[in-house]
Order: sequence, then C-alpha cells, then structure tokens
Amino acid sequence: MERNFEVHPGVSYFENNSGHERKWGNVPRLYREQLPIAGHTTTIRPDAYSGSDDWEEYFSHFQDCAELGKWSMEDRVLTLAESLKGPARTFYMSLPTHERRTYSILVRRLEERFGSARQQNRWLSRFEIRKRNSGETVAALGDDLRQMVQKAYCNLDSMAQEVLALNQLYKSIPLEMKCRCVDRECKTVADAVDIIERYEALLGESSDIKKTSVRSVSYENCIENKVDMEWRNNGDQNVRLFPNSQIMTEPFKCF
Repeated sequence: MERNFEVHPGVSYFENNSGHERKWGNVPRLYREQLPIAGHTTTIRPDAYSGSDDWEEYFSHFQDCAELGKWSMEDRVLTLAESLKGPARTFYMSLPTHERRTYSILVRRLEERFGSARQQNRWLSRFEIRKRNSGETVAALGDDLRQMVQKAYCNLDSMAQEVLALNQLYKSIPLEMKCRCVDRECKTVADAVDIIERYEALLGESSDIKKTSVRSVSYENCIENKVDMEWRNNGDQNVRLFPNSQIMTEPFKCF
C-alpha cells in the first residue's frame, strides 16, 4: 500500500511496507527539518528575534532547535539570519558578508550587540528596583531575581550571585518573614522560597498577615472622652485627668 503526502511543491513523501523513502525535489536542505514527516506533526522552527528580548534566553532556544533538527553549521547560520527581525535584522545587514555567513562569528557579534554584558548597567538598575508585584508568587519573584542577577553581575561567580539575589528577595518580604528565613539559615533563594511558601500557606500572603492593631483616637474623640471623664468623676481626687497642654497640642493613642 502506498500513500503520498504532499507537504511542499516539488516534495513528496512515500511510505510502503518495505520501508521509508524521502524525495525532496528542489527544496533546500535548510528547510527539510522544518517540514512535517510521517508520525511527527511538530515543525522545528525557532522564534523570531528583534533584539528587545534577552539574547541569552533566545540563543538557548535556538540551540535546542538546532540540536533537535540536527542542523549543520550552514543550516544554523542561515536559519539564525532568517530569524532576525527589526533592530536585530538592521544590525545583521551592517555586518560584512563573511561575518554574516560564518556561524561562530555571527553569534559572537549578536552577543556583543544584544548580550547581557553590553546591557549590564540596565540589568543592574532593574535588579536593584525589583520588588514583588501584587499577586506575584514568591517562587516567580525568586526565579526572576536569579536570572536578573546573572546579567547584572555576570563577572561574579554563582555563589556570590546567589547571595545578592537572596538579599534582594529579603527586601520584598515582611521583616518577620525575613527573620524566619535567617533563623532557618537559608543559603539560597530556593531555601528562602520554600520557607516563605510554607508560612504563606498557613498565614496567607504577606499583604494579609495581620500585625498588632493599634486604635488611633482622633483629637475630637479625646476631647469628648476628657469632658465625659470630668463629668463622671467630678470631685473625685483619685482620678487623674490628662493635662490640658497634652490634649491641645497633639493627639494620643489608646491601646
């Protein structure tokens, strides 16, 4: 039994009982791994890159696609070039021809232009002002801090980066929660996240943790209370009233 799968003009795929055979016609080898084959519906095609996203994260994604598709160096350089859009494409067009057609050189040029080392000051500023957003889980905050510290302090080792990320995490949690983490001797962000998640599961999120409530009494209420006390205890020498100077100058708190 023979079945013919038309996947591209000039390309056909034949399957029979004796085995498998591919006929690619005039389709460039670059795009062969991007065509669906029998039993596989996934198309291997990397995302586009404009230069606004993190380069290291994108390049990791591109390498995974290249290894999965078993691309040659020629395939990689052409696919990477085809994936560049916007400012990244403009930068690519400014490179000499031999740099655009050599994979290792092209990757190095893109890293120099869009990599975290070039934008270290920007990542440093973003890291220092990073706080926990409303509704954000502490695990998501921890993951983001660890990524940002690698870009902001790319010249430090992983242990030093972990300490900086942990200290920044402490700035986004209540003091009592920080004390619990320090008491448990948390050494990494993952350790602190585990402790914080446990307590938040019991007590609620940090915004819901109730602190000791203090009733602040307004100036008018204090005056009314003083008059009422004078009326009820007129002539009782054992009752000490608040001095007039204290009441008239500032409000006080009743606990």
